[in-house]
Amino acid sequence: MFAGAPEHMAWQPAPPARSAAIDVVRAVAIMLVVFGHVQRGLFQTGEASGIYWDAVYPALDYFIYVFHVPVFFATSGILLERHAEQTWKQFAARIGRLVLLYLIWNTINAIPAVFFSGYINRSFGRAGYLDAINPLHINGIMWFFLALVCAQTLHFLTGRQQWVRLIAMGLALVVLALDRDVHGAAYGSLWLLLGAEVARRKLLDDASGSAQQAGLSFLGYLTTGAACYVLGVPYTLAIPACAFALHALYCIGQSRADGPATLTSIGKATLSIYVMHVLVVAGLRIALLKGLQMPPSAMLVVVLTLAGIAVPIAALTLLRRLGVSKWLLLD
Repeated sequence: MFAGAPEHMAWQPAPPARSAAIDVVRAVAIMLVVFGHVQRGLFQTGEASGIYWDAVYPALDYFIYVFHVPVFFATSGILLERHAEQTWKQFAARIGRLVLLYLIWNTINAIPAVFFSGYINRSFGRAGYLDAINPLHINGIMWFFLALVCAQTLHFLTGRQQWVRLIAMGLALVVLALDRDVHGAAYGSLWLLLGAEVARRKLLDDASGSAQQAGLSFLGYLTTGAACYVLGVPYTLAIPACAFALHALYCIGQSRADGPATLTSIGKATLSIYVMHVLVVAGLRIALLKGLQMPPSAMLVVVLTLAGIAVPIAALTLLRRLGVSKWLLLD
């Protein structure tokens, strides 16, 4: 899932000035990422039953996955395009940081997954547990880093040749339509390059962030999303619905940028939440379901989601005080 050329969020050696509006957008998206993973984790236990899981969950899962990850790729494309003049050295530093992030957090997430694989419904492939720590075997949420490397590479290589970028976007769409994507590389590239094109053409410069604009875009998202859901369109191809959702979020971000600091604080901690939330959620799920014998429920979804957001933020604060966060590439 999951981030981009995010100012502190993720992965730039020299981040540009922060955008409070984008922090708000990413905060909403990362909360939905955690929520979506919590739902799927509980559903995949095979113990979930009732009207929520039978009727609400399938539709809610689809509507969330239509846009919550593209948010990070698209906003990364916007930020990259606004600071598009970079040298090969700067590009290499950016990609190197992404690779290190992947190696560090793939290992950190893999170790407990190996020990508790019997409780979290995970399979590690033909090589068994060795695949969990093998950096060439992409596990779980780590797909996001590979997709981001591919997307940022395409953005850099097509920066001076717009027609090549348009071809790359078209090819990414074809790959998605043929269901031949590899670890989200085409998916991430499409949305990052779309975000870059939006910034290059200054299509958001006149967006006022008004409630009316947000409301109309949200209505468009619900309408087109419902049509795609009924027609059985994969969420990766529900592009109009995603575009409406992204515009609605951007308008909300602009209007809330000077509001309460909670959302912007979450937006600044997006990377930490993304790489840590699976550990937190999986651990609590094991404790509550296996230890306390609690059944999957809507209330449990809420509890695990809140924990998946709050605990990584608290952990980041502690790691900063200990002077360790920079070594884990969280700053």
